[in-house]
Parts: sequence; structure tokens; C-alpha cells
Amino acid sequence: MSADPRRRCLPLAEWPAGHRQAWAAALTGRRRRSRAPSPAPGWAPATLQKTAEGYGRWLGFLRWHGLLDEAASPAALAAPETVGRYFDELQALGNADHTVIGRLQELEDALRVLEPAGDHRWIRRPEGSPVRALLPMRPRDHTVRHSAELLRWGLALMQEALTLTGPRRRQVQLRDGLLIAVLASRAYRLRSVVALRLGQHLHREGDRWRVTLAAEDMKNRRPDDCLLPACLTPWIERYLVQERMELLAGEPSDALWVNWGGRPLGTRGLEKRIRWRSNQRFGAAEVFGPHRFRHALATSIALDLPEDPHAGPTMLTISQAVSRKHYDRSKGLGAARRYHAGLSRERARTAALARNLAGAVAPDAGREDGGAGTAG
Repeated sequence: MSADPRRRCLPLAEWPAGHRQAWAAALTGRRRRSRAPSPAPGWAPATLQKTAEGYGRWLGFLRWHGLLDEAASPAALAAPETVGRYFDELQALGNADHTVIGRLQELEDALRVLEPAGDHRWIRRPEGSPVRALLPMRPRDHTVRHSAELLRWGLALMQEALTLTGPRRRQVQLRDGLLIAVLASRAYRLRSVVALRLGQHLHREGDRWRVTLAAEDMKNRRPDDCLLPACLTPWIERYLVQERMELLAGEPSDALWVNWGGRPLGTRGLEKRIRWRSNQRFGAAEVFGPHRFRHALATSIALDLPEDPHAGPTMLTISQAVSRKHYDRSKGLGAARRYHAGLSRERARTAALARNLAGAVAPDAGREDGGAGTAG
């Protein structure tokens, strides 16, 4: 939860009663009064959770400004003027352009669930123009580290965890290190990594562990099946038999990632752990969340395997166009590498020239010193 009350997302329990009931009815497909079926039953659990959190963010905005009429319908609350104020505040709070668009998308999707008979497309297309046309859509400027460096970071955290004396610190750090190493290896989306379940998604196969994600576990509905690196095998086994069991403290769960209370680590908790760890490792100016691993993987593969343009998009289960537009930073980094390599060659050349020049003048200097020293 954000410390800034203006950013608060109301949990489902704090929604107006009518909204809660409409949401619950939509999830079970029991809205008989409406001829338009709700899309909710066909959505993945992670999509529903994200939509609910986004709607909670909208309700939090309304409550903060005294605009939340508990008796009003969801559509009645979403008047154009009020949505316009929401848009302005999202910008004023410093949200990135993509975040602003995402919040409006979540609001539109929630209204599609709560009031499927209405046309809510105007929220992202005011007066027929896409909302992104109203935003500068500034490219996200951030450091992209090589996936190999991120993998080493995760492995180092786990190795260090074994030396910690406090059991809670050891449990959490080893879990976080394994989480970082898995993300560095495969760069799963947040919803997919949170959804990982033992026996369903994670299986032992020979000396390695296999992750199998069905279409419903993926944002783009493309199933994914891969083996994790062999270097993670002993760490996965260590976490499963010791740290995870200690965190569960007897609580039954098939979730791979669990928190201190023995409950599954949710999207907010997992995001928070990565941000906290990245702050500790790289500093406040370079804090990042789980999605940065996708940028890292796409860029790293493009740099290391330039002859195979399909490798990165295939691993990320996205198209080449999406990879180039949103993830691959290799052109800029490749140019920087070539420039720095050129500087290194130039430094080497000038250093050699300096040595040659030094060698050429040394005898003269020696004779000058010697002449002065042997004058008598």
C-alpha cells in the first residue's frame, strides 16, 4: 500500500456494497438481468486481480476527493468530468504515461465487468481520440543491465543467505535471491511468476526443473514450456525443502513463493521485494520492478546473439515488433559498446605511441642527467 493517501487502492472489502455484489455476481456469471454477458468469467485470475486493483485505485481517488457516493452505480460515478479529474491527478502525481493509460484501461475493464450493457470505450478514447494522443508518451529512460549480471546477483544473494545467523533473514533473502535468479533466467511477467504452483507449473525433470505455463497463465494466451538453468537446481531444492517449509510454518500451500505468514506472495508483495532488493543493490536512482528483467533479457539476447533475431521474442513469448519497440535496448547499448571499444583501441594506440616517444627521448634525458652528474 502506498504511504500517499492520494494513491490508495481500496480493497474489495471497502468497495460500495452494490459494487461488491455486482463484481461477485459477474465472476460467477450469474447476472441474469443483463442481456450483455460479463467478460469476467473468461479472464485469467491475474487479469481479474489487476482489474480489481485498478478499480480500487479509482474508488480511492473518489473517496479522497469526497466524490464517492455509496449509493451510485459504477457508471454513474464515472462521469466524464470526474474521469477527467482522475486523468489530471494521475499525471500530477508523477505517474508515467504508460501507467496513466493502464489505470484508465483498468477502469474501463472494471466497468465492462460491473455494467456490461454500457459502452465504456470513451474512457480511453475521449471525443474519439486515443488518450495516448493527449500524452507526450515519453520513452522510459532507465538502465538495462545484462541478464547474466542479474543472475549473478540472485546467486550471490542466496550464497550470502547461508551465512546469515537470523533464520528470518536467511529465509527471506534466499527466497528473494532465487526469485531474482529465476526472473533473470526467464523474465516471466509478474502475473505468471506469482501464479507458479508446485506440481502444476514446476516439475523436476532429470537434473533440472521445468516450468510449464498454460495459456490461461499467460497474458497473450501463448503457453510456455522451458527448463530452468542447471545452476538453479540445488538452490530450488534447498528452498523447497528448507526455507519455503520454514516460511509456511505448517500452513498448507502449493504456491512456490510464500511470505512470512505462510501465505502466497501476491503481486504487490513480489513487486515490493524486487524494488527493495534493487534499491539495496543498485541505489535509489535505479530501483526497478520485475518487468525490468524482460527488458534485460531482450536486450542481452540481442547483444549476444545478433544473428538470431527470433531468440529474444521467442523466450518472452512476444512478437519481434513488440520486442523491438518496448524491450530491446541493444541498438543504443551496442552503439555504446562500439564507441567504448573504439576509445579503448585509441587509448591503447596512444599509450603505445607514448611509450615509443618515451623510449625515443630517454637516451637524451639520460645523457643530460649523466652529463650533469659527471662534469668533474
